[in-house]
Amino acid sequence: MPIWPFDVLPDADRTLSTQMRSTGSTMGIGRSTEEALVKAIRAAHFHAGSFMVDQQRKLSDDQIVQLLIHPRANRIMILMEALRRGYSINELAELTKIDPFYFHKLKKLQQLEQNLATHPGDGELLQKAKYYGLSDRFIGQLWQLPEKDIAALRGQAQIIPTYKEVDPSAGEFEQHSCSFFATFEQENESQPVNRKKALVIGSGGFRLGNGGAADYFTASVLQQLQAEQYFTILLNNNPNAVSMSPTLSDKQYIEPLETPDIMQIVALEHPDIIYLPNIRKRLAQELKDLDLPIVLLPQNGPLLSHMASGSEFVFNAIFDGEKVYPLGISSYLIQSQSGFGEPTAVVFPAHLNESDQLELTQQGTNEIKQQHSPGLYQTLFVKTERFHREQTRIITLPEIAFLSKSLGVSLARITTQIVTPGTNIKEKLQALMQIKISKTAAYASTFPFKALHLFDESITANNVLGAEMAFGNSTTEALQRLNVKGKFRFHGGSIN
Repeated sequence: MPIWPFDVLPDADRTLSTQMRSTGSTMGIGRSTEEALVKAIRAAHFHAGSFMVDQQRKLSDDQIVQLLIHPRANRIMILMEALRRGYSINELAELTKIDPFYFHKLKKLQQLEQNLATHPGDGELLQKAKYYGLSDRFIGQLWQLPEKDIAALRGQAQIIPTYKEVDPSAGEFEQHSCSFFATFEQENESQPVNRKKALVIGSGGFRLGNGGAADYFTASVLQQLQAEQYFTILLNNNPNAVSMSPTLSDKQYIEPLETPDIMQIVALEHPDIIYLPNIRKRLAQELKDLDLPIVLLPQNGPLLSHMASGSEFVFNAIFDGEKVYPLGISSYLIQSQSGFGEPTAVVFPAHLNESDQLELTQQGTNEIKQQHSPGLYQTLFVKTERFHREQTRIITLPEIAFLSKSLGVSLARITTQIVTPGTNIKEKLQALMQIKISKTAAYASTFPFKALHLFDESITANNVLGAEMAFGNSTTEALQRLNVKGKFRFHGGSIN
């Protein structure tokens, strides 16, 4: 299921053609087309309201016809709405040129939704709805009940998932992929092991912003856990994610990243520790009161807006809860002089004299010592006539990846050790301080404006597609290799 960037870029051209406009994808696996489709939609973060979208119901019949003939990014929702309005399968097949097979599948889902809505509390329909992949939240909306009440009804009726192994040869050979998906049948093929286990919640489908960097972080976490002799279990649903490589985890579950799906896997596997990305605020909020061994991976603290009236510099450091280990100072190259957003171009290390470096290091160290938990932090300074401290926050995911490559050290793996109870990495942190930086590194964000037919678009981190990185013997050389001089307006005059 493609993920589209139109929530962040509402003015983009949403018409689908031969040009790629999605910025990521998710997958769903099931025992039927219907189940796989519903799970893929849920994984793409449409959530439980997938088939009850108010915007579709407000469309006129003429608008529906136009959207059927000229496909847009929300096409599957339009097809469902057309079925609700009584369009026949043959009419839709003629209008869209889609094989009637798929309309039979969508019709079955539409009829199931209608039956659920008119028969609240029906146990047989609940069993059928779960077999076809519908979430507790969606069923709860149809029955006007909270999600937890649907889960309770399932528990009373013993409607619980089993897990099937993805079989590369469809049973022809004895093969084990160690990848599993949930379904509501009898036999369970996923057998827990009696070892020290860690469950890692992945970053899901890529999208605008920090999706690629989040997956880099997830892959690094898995590598570190394997080095510490954990049996690693990954829950993710992005077929293009590096973290989905079978070499990075001992076991995988390909499921939507929603609370009931996580709880079902936890109930089966009983992991000793669960790593949850801090970028998943909704999940963290829902899971925090459930007495689970959750460790929040420190990612993406909020950046408070302020007026960028001078050159920006950032002191980066590791904090182990007691001591601050400096990582160096970055220079932010900001494209807007009216205010501050996330950086879209960064240079490391910053070109500063020894006195300025010492001042920022001392002030930054004092600020980071006041943080409440271990992790990777940065303190932002703006320079006019003197340095003015703006704020301290968790280092963003893209910058963690950038600094890791600049320093030749996996900061994500170090972070994993810092936040994992019972680990001692003081020697490794001391060794990190001895690294000598001989090259200047620079990265600049890339944007999807051309593919989406957007012009004069405001450049912010929210609509970043990816990034490019280059090294040089100086700031100027590194930036020239990125060819960013013509793309950005810089504070402070010279970029040297």
